Amino acid sequence: MPATYHNRIERAYGPDCVFAVVNWKHFLSHLDDNHAIVTGTLEEVETPYGVGLRVARANSYLAINWDGFAPILNAEHTIFCRFFLPSIAGQYGLISWGIAGGHDARFISSASGTFRGGFAGDTDQGGSHLANNWNTIANVNQGVNGGDNIIYGKGVPVANGTNGVNSTTYSTLYLFTYINVSYHAIIGTILQEVIIFNTVRPAADILYLHNKGIGAT
Repeated sequence: MPATYHNRIERAYGPDCVFAVVNWKHFLSHLDDNHAIVTGTLEEVETPYGVGLRVARANSYLAINWDGFAPILNAEHTIFCRFFLPSIAGQYGLISWGIAGGHDARFISSASGTFRGGFAGDTDQGGSHLANNWNTIANVNQGVNGGDNIIYGKGVPVANGTNGVNSTTYSTLYLFTYINVSYHAIIGTILQEVIIFNTVRPAADILYLHNKGIGAT
């Protein structure tokens, strides 16, 4: 399975971790090595957890074209991310892949301060977060029709639903936007840690990731 440059040097979470970037230092100077394309303007910034990636201009996002994402679209997976939102006004895409219109795994922050995630047209939500503060979200997904789809906010479960049928094999990972290139993250939004597993991780692991702050120096 191919890996990005940053994924190779920073993945340290066992054989079921298929992707991880927890520190974005020098990422933008290695876009080709990371199979990545930037639309708009993103910038690397110092954070309490290392170096994060921040939206510096409206309608900016990152696309990582990596075939390694395709096998887990129809199988169990866990997504974890640490992020900073300057505001909860509006709807923002944070992490997504698949096909717009329901066949995707995604995180969206809504104006009511909720987390959303899942695929195949089913959306779970819950767990308020604070603007101008660091937060974590995770989606633990069984990846089958009728399987569990659990959303974690700040290390604890906040919503539990079920999946529909997923059929896509698209493999591009989008950050700071939704997969149909809408719901762009606003200026000042920061992603610090993006970690994807090809297994269902237990609640204790999600809480551990939330508390640890893996990219911290």
